[in-house]
Amino acid sequence: MPRSFIIGLFVLFIASAPMAAEPVTDPALVQAHYAQVLTATEYQEKPSVDFFSQLNRWFYAFLRSLNESMSEFAYGAQVASLSYFTMCLILLFSFLGIVYWIGKRLLMRTGQDGSRQVRPQGNRYFAPPESFDAEIAQAVAMSDWSTALLWNWRRLLAQLERHELVVADRTQTNWEYLAQLRIRTVPAPATNALSRLARAYDLHIYGRRPLSPSEWHSLSDEFQAAVRHLKLDHPVVRSL
Repeated sequence: MPRSFIIGLFVLFIASAPMAAEPVTDPALVQAHYAQVLTATEYQEKPSVDFFSQLNRWFYAFLRSLNESMSEFAYGAQVASLSYFTMCLILLFSFLGIVYWIGKRLLMRTGQDGSRQVRPQGNRYFAPPESFDAEIAQAVAMSDWSTALLWNWRRLLAQLERHELVVADRTQTNWEYLAQLRIRTVPAPATNALSRLARAYDLHIYGRRPLSPSEWHSLSDEFQAAVRHLKLDHPVVRSL
């Protein structure tokens, strides 16, 4: 076969081959192509990240690399086993610590944690109930109903202390005094009256909301009802 014929075929083959496309450099065309690619289905689905699986793979990869790095030492196998054991202990104690913390928080929220109920006992400070009569009379004469409510509440606590129904304690709140009464056998009307008085105390003493004369007379009736139901105006009977 003539050499010129072979060369001609080679030139014809090269001429018939497709020319390589020139790279697209127009920013608008590139942006349009990029937006078209992003509309594909595989790019619309967000990959779900399994945190625990990734953490597990990372953990085992770390242990494997540690094992491989220790294989050159004479006691590499023992060190690797010790590292596995140490990591398992760390994970175990971390898990127990988290469980303890969650349980502690739940107990504190539900009020069943006995350690939160223990309080240091303060000094007894209630004076005799009769010593509050002058302050109450003066507050009523001056139409200072909030002050009258304050002194009446203190006289009621002094009467409860005298009859050994509550223990006077500087750290106790009004609601904690009521909790002491609920432990005992107290008539329901007395408990309801004391609850209403405690709420009024919070509103008018702590909340500093003015107390009207009609509200004062209603609260005065509540004080008398609580004293009557608890028999605080009767002589104190001491057990021998």
